[in-house]
Amino acid sequence: MDNDYATKFREWKKSLREKSVDFSDTLRAGTWNNVTLVLPGLAPAQFGYLELSMTTSSISLLIPR
Repeated sequence: MDNDYATKFREWKKSLREKSVDFSDTLRAGTWNNVTLVLPGLAPAQFGYLELSMTTSSISLLIPR
């Protein structure tokens, strides 16, 4: 076990960047939806971790045929 794990974790956590985006399009139910996300000022070599979350006020489900 790495004795310096907590310090390394705190350093990694501080290095993370955050971006909020408002998305007003309707996502199609029951299928993949392509959404473009632009991360300005981030070189591909710096990109190593992506976490997404979503908050919504409504959900539409597919109606069985």
